[in-house]
Amino acid sequence: MDWARRIELVTVVVAALVAVAGLWYSNVQTRREDSRRDQPTIANVLASYIRTHAAKPPAKGQDVSADVQAALTAFAARDRTRDGAFYLDLHGVKLPNINLSVYRAALHNANLTGADLSGMDLAGADLRGAVLESADLRGTNLNGANLRKARLLNADLGART
Repeated sequence: MDWARRIELVTVVVAALVAVAGLWYSNVQTRREDSRRDQPTIANVLASYIRTHAAKPPAKGQDVSADVQAALTAFAARDRTRDGAFYLDLHGVKLPNINLSVYRAALHNANLTGADLSGMDLAGADLRGAVLESADLRGTNLNGANLRKARLLNADLGART
């Protein structure tokens, strides 16, 4: 083998090793605490999106829009242990008839003041310390939900008509 071929072979091997090392490093970085560090920011963006796009009730006979439902589902299914100092603010949202029971929604310490949660399925939800003052909870399934220290002043818990 001549020198030119040897240099070419060494160059290819070094490039392959650098590529493998780069892939390994990228994999390690995505598994580390980057997503943990970013989760409160992402959760804030989702909450802001939900607040902005669910400020009005859906038109009569229609459901909450698919994008709001997707944002709410992503939020409800998040890993709560990565929340850090995140504080959920969904005051005044209009989210009737949504099913979040599958996710055991993480809504602890959430501000849901004046929210329309009527007909929602919040079975098993974590609502510890949530502020539900003046919220519409008529017909909401709260079976197994943790409401310890939740504030329910003026919340409507009546039967849905």
